[in-house]
Order: sequence, then structure tokens, then C-alpha cells
Amino acid sequence: MSVSFVCSDLRAGGPPACACVTVAACLLAAFCFNAAFFNAPALAQCVGTTSVTCSGTIFNPGGDGFGTGGENGISITVQPGASVTGGVFDGLFIGSDNMVTNFGTIVGQTGYGINASGDLTVFNSGEIRGLADDGIIASDIFLTNFSAGVISGSDVGVNGDNVTLTNYGTITGGQIGVQAAAGLASIVNYGTIAGGIRRFSSPGFSRTG
Repeated sequence: MSVSFVCSDLRAGGPPACACVTVAACLLAAFCFNAAFFNAPALAQCVGTTSVTCSGTIFNPGGDGFGTGGENGISITVQPGASVTGGVFDGLFIGSDNMVTNFGTIVGQTGYGINASGDLTVFNSGEIRGLADDGIIASDIFLTNFSAGVISGSDVGVNGDNVTLTNYGTITGGQIGVQAAAGLASIVNYGTIAGGIRRFSSPGFSRTG
């Protein structure tokens, strides 16, 4: 099917303006433009500075899924259906005093699911997996794992110096479910923690469930 256009110099000093000859040709051109524009796939990326939103399928085959280890005091949201995967090292590699809200999937294929160098707050309704190490590792961890939340590590599920945890979902560690290296752990468990709970010293410990 051929589409004919007629062109004339309608704008003085400008390039020729073109119009389609028939109504059918105009409709066809408009349909093709709209189909290409509105059906274009959304970009998979984490965008923002102090408030970061991750959408789509993000896979970094040569490094971490997101982060440089220098992100401090920011919030990160992984949207429903989104995934952030580090092919080498961690799913998220971030600094201190950050908050992660996860509705999707965070995976470290050869490292941690989330690796934070300082304190970390996590609200998890999705999946966080460290396929070759811990699911989450940080200094002080404040974690709410909701009923749909799954956290797993090949070594430790949740590994912090001190851990404050409310769990409605599933936490699994190949060796230990939850570890508090400095010994302070406050755990309220209504779900499943597979691998048990370990703390190295004893400044304080409380557990419900």
C-alpha cells in the first residue's frame, strides 16, 4: 500500500511542509505513530537522588545491581514487578542510614542481596536473595518483613551487628536465619525463620514467636 504526500513551502524561509493526500493515509500515519510511541517498553532503571525508584528488569552482569557503596541517607523503592540484580557482587550496594522499600526482587548472584556499610531500615514485601552470601548484611538493621516477604541467604538470611525485626513472612539462611553479631536482637516473629537465631555476645535479647 503506497501513501502519497504533497509538499509545499508553506512557511517562509523554512523547509517544505508536507500533508498526506487522503484521509486514509493520514489515519494510517497517525495509527503507526501512536502504536510505536505508546507501546515502547519502559526503561529499566533506578532514578532519583535522595529518593530512588527502581522499575523494570535491572541486571548488571559485571557488578552490583544498584549502588556504589557511597549512598547515605537516601530512600530506595523497588516497585512491584521490578527486579534489581547484580551479576557480580550484590543486588544493592549502599552506605549508611538508608531505607529500602521492596515490592519486587533484589538479588546478588555472587554476593549479598543488600549490602549496607552502616545502619539500614528495610520494609520488604518482595524477595531479597543473596545467592552466594547473606540476604541482608548491615550494621544495625531495622527490618519489617511482611507476609509476602521472602529473605534468603546461602550463609545468613539477615546479618547485622544489632537486629530489630518484625517478621510475618519467611527468612531463610543456609547456616543461620538471623544473626546479631554485637548481641542485641529484638525479634517479633509471626512467620518463619529457618536456620535459627544466633548472637555472639549478650547485651540484650528479646524474642516473641
